[in-house]
Amino acid sequence: MIFFPGAFVFGFPGVMASQWQALFSVNKEQIGKIMFFILAGTGCSMYIAGKLQEKIRGSYIIFTGSLVCSLAMLFAGMAEDITDIYVWAFIEGFFTGFVYL
Repeated sequence: MIFFPGAFVFGFPGVMASQWQALFSVNKEQIGKIMFFILAGTGCSMYIAGKLQEKIRGSYIIFTGSLVCSLAMLFAGMAEDITDIYVWAFIEGFFTGFVYL
């Protein structure tokens, strides 16, 4: 269960890069920013996840992270421009931090 979100969040942008370039008419620099937003989200959530662990069972936090990461994929599938993908990347990265608890 832990392996899949990490492999997915870091593998999916690489697989989809050429599709997003063509679909949104963006360059490689803009595609590269996706990884920034993933890592920024993860960095922002690690502290929060650690503090939540003191009050909530770890399994609930991991479940919440997995659920939101799954639901975020629906948002990515409906993206209309690269900004939507940046938002998806931050959300996905943020809640991946909950899974890595």
